Amino acid sequence: MTSFTVNFKSVQSQIIHCTESIEIRSFIERYLINSSTDQATVLCDTNTGLFFSENSGINLKELQIGSRFIVPAGEEHKNIFTITKVLEFFSQSMKTRDSLLVNVGGGVVSDLGGFAASVYKRGIRYINVPTTLLSMVDAAIGGKTGVNLGHIKNQIGTFHFPLAVLIWPGFLKTLPEREWGSGKGELLKYSLLGAGFSPEEIAAGNDPDAFGQLIRKSVAFKTKIVAMDPEDSGIRMILNFGHTIGHALESEALRINIPITHGEAVAAGIIAEMHLLQHSELMEDLMEKTLHTYHRLFDPAPVRNILEGDPSEWILHDKKGKGNTILLPVIPFNGSSIQTCPLTADQIAEGFTFLRRYL
Repeated sequence: MTSFTVNFKSVQSQIIHCTESIEIRSFIERYLINSSTDQATVLCDTNTGLFFSENSGINLKELQIGSRFIVPAGEEHKNIFTITKVLEFFSQSMKTRDSLLVNVGGGVVSDLGGFAASVYKRGIRYINVPTTLLSMVDAAIGGKTGVNLGHIKNQIGTFHFPLAVLIWPGFLKTLPEREWGSGKGELLKYSLLGAGFSPEEIAAGNDPDAFGQLIRKSVAFKTKIVAMDPEDSGIRMILNFGHTIGHALESEALRINIPITHGEAVAAGIIAEMHLLQHSELMEDLMEKTLHTYHRLFDPAPVRNILEGDPSEWILHDKKGKGNTILLPVIPFNGSSIQTCPLTADQIAEGFTFLRRYL
């Protein structure tokens, strides 16, 4: 087990890289003893709830802390209706603000659970135990919480930082191929932002041990950025690269009921936003290489199906909007400083036209 502490505003958050699952239980049990907390709840979904059964290949059944609540798996359940059920359960299982929530799952669980923890009794403590590649490198880290409003991504949310994030790559052995791809969409973003690894390394198979270093580098990169800008008003906006178009694709997918993972949408968003922000032959060359990597990593069929509709209508809901423009992050290139570029919704919509032509 190795760990480091990050200061997010007034909150200290521990990032802990575990080498075996028993370290997860040991840390949580030790925390409960040291903090004199006697009320705790595990939040998981219908996928990760299986880890607590006798027949699971990954066994968390000995993590017997307090109560457990299981939410339905899937982005379509990340909404205010699910949150209401979670909070109603909290009111029965955790009576005091000293209670602890432990989120065991992917991005949907950490988003839902973090949001519920932030609003229940005006804020209780929580720990994230990410079980997917996407949540290990992105969703479980950084304190952004939230749920969708109708089909609009993450319109209701807060900044509420976890006490700890316990990362164990062993969970990745349970991931289906498509969930690996979802995490690789965020890794593609980090590779372009300068996290210290190349797109080629992302495409080299699905070995949990081999991905350990990519996870560590991604986590170190993100926590450094978030510590400088916890509430996303400056440099942290660079971590939204690919997400303006990516979130619009996800919202349209929810509307027309076409399954797409977050990473698939973000990867397509990266390609489109690179096209919109081209400013040199060198950037054009990088975009061509990135497009080649995209086709190695992803099946473009879900994005093509979504593009038969009109995802551009969701752009104006982007949280980076300012006046009549959206601030698109510009990737730091060839030593350039991090900056944003204001584009209108119509200008950004041209990115969908580019995707229809080249995916």
